[in-house]
Amino acid sequence: MNSMLEIFRNAPNIVRLSTRRFQFKRNSAIRPRLNRLTSLTVGVPTQEKMRDVLSSCPNLTWLYLWELLDSSYPGATVTTPPMMSVKVRSFTLGSSRFSAISSDFINAVLATYTFPALDTLCIRSENPSCRLTWPRHAFEHFMARSSCIITSFTIKSLGISDLDLIFILRFLPSLRDLEIHDVREPEGKSPITSLLVSALHGFAGLNKRSNSSGALLVPKLRQLKFRFYGTAFDDAAFVSMVSSRWLPDPNYAGVVGMECLRSVVLYCYSREVDHDIYKPLYSLEKVGMRVVIEEAQRYDSCSVDGLDEE
Repeated sequence: MNSMLEIFRNAPNIVRLSTRRFQFKRNSAIRPRLNRLTSLTVGVPTQEKMRDVLSSCPNLTWLYLWELLDSSYPGATVTTPPMMSVKVRSFTLGSSRFSAISSDFINAVLATYTFPALDTLCIRSENPSCRLTWPRHAFEHFMARSSCIITSFTIKSLGISDLDLIFILRFLPSLRDLEIHDVREPEGKSPITSLLVSALHGFAGLNKRSNSSGALLVPKLRQLKFRFYGTAFDDAAFVSMVSSRWLPDPNYAGVVGMECLRSVVLYCYSREVDHDIYKPLYSLEKVGMRVVIEEAQRYDSCSVDGLDEE
């Protein structure tokens, strides 16, 4: 704590802070300095500390919370009232290095906060074989309370089912950028499946199981990136889905109710790519779409430097 106080003394106008654990006492000399912070990366062990983060740092626009190894969130419920910030625009949930993010942690976070201005959401796990059940109820209520317009959504090494991911995307009709990093171990549960690909197809209702509502999923999508570690991938379905979202004529796109997909990136880490199958996409590349389809070296999820637990 003394070293942290020294940091604030030497840099009294600091606006960005990364620290392993949020443990500032209410009478700490540091507390008044936290008002200046606009960016915070911090570990939180309890739901109470989650509330404390926002009450102590009311001017945050960028927040990264990560789950500590000794965390405990038993039976987390919606706090009364939930903590609201009209300034937080970018929010990331993560875990300690080599550990998996838990459903309890995600549930606790979603039950604690309301972020009306949120436009960027990222959820990541540092365990390559993370498996969890998505807290649907908590997410649905968080989105209803916040009424936020999320335009960028990323998941990294998050072992949720394809149906859970489709459920999430139904709440993101304004989404423009979607990035999915597959789990990196074969025993992990990957959300990148044929069902997900067909759900993203531009022709709503193509697959009744993935799109029972008949509504077009993420109609404003403009950039799509997959990092895929598995070996079974439906290349033809992927090509069909991407092609269905190429609508360069804005008038026709307006009639269809879908924006033109402008960029698609697919990195495969455990399989060879048959580039002949992707010729239709390479043709689209010649007329304006960004297309990257590559076999790639093993990708290491970007851990946050300096936040590993000792």
